[in-house]
Amino acid sequence: MVQHIIDSERMIRDVELDASITIIEQDNWHFMDYHWRYAGGREYLHNKVRYTDEAPYVRDKINTFDGDEMWFFEWRGSLDGSSPKKASARRTYLDEDMFNMIPSVTTTMGYLARHVGRQTLGESLLQAESLHVLPEPERVGGRWCYVLEALAIEHIKIKDWEINIDFKVWIDPGHDYRPLKWLMAYDYGTGKRWLARTQEVHDVVLKEYDGIWLPIESKRIWYAKNLTKPEGMSEAQWKNLSDQERRVQGDLTNTPRQGGSRGNYLLRVDPASVRLNRGLTKANFRIKLPDGCIVWDDLEQRGYTVGEKPKAPSSTEVYADETEPTAPAKAEDAFSGGGSWITGRMLRIGAAVVIAVVAGLVWFMFRRREKASASDSK
Repeated sequence: MVQHIIDSERMIRDVELDASITIIEQDNWHFMDYHWRYAGGREYLHNKVRYTDEAPYVRDKINTFDGDEMWFFEWRGSLDGSSPKKASARRTYLDEDMFNMIPSVTTTMGYLARHVGRQTLGESLLQAESLHVLPEPERVGGRWCYVLEALAIEHIKIKDWEINIDFKVWIDPGHDYRPLKWLMAYDYGTGKRWLARTQEVHDVVLKEYDGIWLPIESKRIWYAKNLTKPEGMSEAQWKNLSDQERRVQGDLTNTPRQGGSRGNYLLRVDPASVRLNRGLTKANFRIKLPDGCIVWDDLEQRGYTVGEKPKAPSSTEVYADETEPTAPAKAEDAFSGGGSWITGRMLRIGAAVVIAVVAGLVWFMFRRREKASASDSK
């Protein structure tokens, strides 16, 4: 079963399209439009957001990962020209959540089953501690689906808090083994299996392109979870329980989130915009930074402005092998902002000392001459 899923995923070498996001519970607010590309783990997401359904776009942002480097780029200011735009960018480490939190074709297909890494659904299923197919198929949208349960597909540890993630998916064997529904949940014990939901995708619509089925519409829900002590247990007893003991013994409420960055979203792909297996290359996952763009580089722990000294790469197009900072070749470059902070500060201090010494000598010679002139006049 899993091998069938992986084989069907490999049919999608690359894809490019336009899509929109609507927040359902907020009067179908047309929240976002974006242009998206994907190819073997590389991803490019250029999204435009507006704060109300009638307002113009107020944010223009690009997240891109070319397989080696991740960049964020954003225009700040009104995009309708009513206020000046300012560009900023950041080179950083791979952050899958910056892609996964926005509904897309790949998130609909379950590529986010594991938070870390760029695995497909099939690749993630192989890493679960326990994986089995339920004996009875289930209908989803009128189609018979196999139901797979992947227990402990990922283990998350944040400081002293840790938990396993379970993933349940309904697979349509008649349409390239695409998921028609999936559910992600925390492991709160067998008595609460699949009740501590974190997010869910359903109402998936598939469309065929060149003999390959792709999801072009889906709904995605995030859930809020709350654990409280059970009736009859004292506060002291509740406080003495471990996290996992609380999950098993506590009373759980699990409700859909309302609004915000994680609410109830409707994804709609523009069917006419889909470009499948057209040969996207690494260059399609890079961005060109405009002059004046303020850049911070997490990898090198330095900042610069494109088009000003110290110069960014010789081309303002971001390539993996062209982001090495250029050391100042001359001392004056350190004064103009190049080189390290220590080098520039030391040169400034040294220059100030030299100027002070010269000024002192000039003042001393001037006073000496003045005294000599006074003696001669006597």
